[in-house]
Amino acid sequence: MRAVFLFLVFLTASVIAPGAQAATVQRVTLVVSDIEKSILFYERLGLAKTHDEARTGTSQVHGVDDLPLTSDPTRSRVVVMKGDGQTSEIALLWYDRPPLASARGNLMGLGTGDIIIGLTVPDLQLAYAALDRIGARVERGPNRFTSAPTGTRLYAYDPDGHMVELTQAGGP
Repeated sequence: MRAVFLFLVFLTASVIAPGAQAATVQRVTLVVSDIEKSILFYERLGLAKTHDEARTGTSQVHGVDDLPLTSDPTRSRVVVMKGDGQTSEIALLWYDRPPLASARGNLMGLGTGDIIIGLTVPDLQLAYAALDRIGARVERGPNRFTSAPTGTRLYAYDPDGHMVELTQAGGP
């Protein structure tokens, strides 16, 4: 057991050179099928648009030269959203004419390659009610968790099936 632990310590230490800073999360980009529904979903969770850019024309769409797109769209739009005082952001990337094919085989559950977006909210019950008003699919409603730090959480899906874990720290 000690040999495994030492190997993991060595492996971890070798990833980041001495004196180097660890990476920070700058942005998570989600490719979405309906950008207006996605904007509404994340606005209900307290995020606000900080950038909104649309492009038209085969050679102008976002990522046309460097992303492995599943079709040749002629329109794209990227909307960047943040919470108050936050440095990391969520970008919503949309394509149309023709829309991109889904790369996910199972939209009803998690599998390898899926992501879970973790957001902290000041009032989980308020966020839950806001999601309910727009008909968002909630996998598991508010429930307590006791692992440190303690709090309350819920799991919901955004309009494209990305799982979102909402947490509120502390509480009774």
